[in-house]
Amino acid sequence: MFDLSRLKPGGALSLETTMLSIQMESSLQVPEDKISHSYEPVAVEIFNHFKSWVRVLTRQYWIGYQWSAFSRQDFNVNVTIGEVKKPLGIGGVVFGFDYWKRLDQATWSALGEKLAKGRLPSAGQLFFCDGLVDMGTGDLAQAVIELGAACELEVYSTIADAHLSRKAAPMDLKKVEWLKFARKVKLIGSLTGNSFKRFDAGAARLVVKLYGMRGAAIHRADLPFVDKSKNPMWNASQLIRFVRACERLFEWLDIQRSALV
Repeated sequence: MFDLSRLKPGGALSLETTMLSIQMESSLQVPEDKISHSYEPVAVEIFNHFKSWVRVLTRQYWIGYQWSAFSRQDFNVNVTIGEVKKPLGIGGVVFGFDYWKRLDQATWSALGEKLAKGRLPSAGQLFFCDGLVDMGTGDLAQAVIELGAACELEVYSTIADAHLSRKAAPMDLKKVEWLKFARKVKLIGSLTGNSFKRFDAGAARLVVKLYGMRGAAIHRADLPFVDKSKNPMWNASQLIRFVRACERLFEWLDIQRSALV
């Protein structure tokens, strides 16, 4: 059993300051000197699931990485005259972006419920959080790949869930796999009568564009929005509208999944 009763929800969490209480009940007869070896892997697994759910539900994407949402690099400026080095100034630069939700009581309760049922976050949602990490570190090509993959995984899983539920007409999932991304999105809309374009036309256009950029990033390491004359964080900021479009896609998919499953 995963006991969250002693923990109180709040703002952002960090791996260094979060303490968890884990209560496990077992009828197994385990010698006292073997207890740590028997339960340690279980505790680590539960903690990893907890960490993943916090990342997904609150978008505190940095949890589990050795840096916060905002990282700072300090520097010294020196002037060398002959053999004399004279300090001219010091400074620092902060990079990252503010994109997360507070861990409120409702989210905290949902997190505990998901852990109690043994549910895991979807691969698509974890890819999405990894994409946010890549944006924060300035690895924009990897960010585009991760975000595009997140969208495709969530779209395909919705189709697969509909197929298994038998509420939709039987589909050949092997053929569905080979459909272009935009066709898969339209397929879901045709099953429910509620297209993504009708739900949010702007987001529908952006996620298709994002998926196209994913292919360009993989095959040519080419990102059309990158301006080499700008600083890295300016270029990273150009992805924010695509991030929001992904969130709208996920929101629409949740609605369609409820209708289909």
